[in-house]
Amino acid sequence: MRRSFSQGMTLVELMVVVAVIAVLAGIALPMYQDYIRRAKRVECEGVMLSVAGTLERSMSANGKYPPATGQGAITLPSCPKDGGTTNYTLAYTSNDQTYTLTATPVGMQVQDTKCGVLTLNHAGQKGAKGTVPNPDCWR
Repeated sequence: MRRSFSQGMTLVELMVVVAVIAVLAGIALPMYQDYIRRAKRVECEGVMLSVAGTLERSMSANGKYPPATGQGAITLPSCPKDGGTTNYTLAYTSNDQTYTLTATPVGMQVQDTKCGVLTLNHAGQKGAKGTVPNPDCWR
């Protein structure tokens, strides 16, 4: 017997479609969130590299890096640099001949357990202190 298209879908067919959509969403949503965290991390890495350039120019001009606090200290930008929700808190430690920049994740970025706290020092060494070691944190 032939079925007419005007009858519509059965409840079982509808539930199968809903189940397939739920499975696809369960796979896609975590991947999307990971992509967003990675993009925010890369943006902050760019800010850190920009600050490092400023510090190196200061070293070339003055023969020493600026102090982390007090007179002559630099003002660190936020991550992201253009405002919005802060994803990382930047910190800077220094003596005359060395420095270390540290970016600590805040807010939703804390869930980036692969890379966690990012560091950059005067020798150009890049580090990440996540719960899972990942060599791909700095791109």
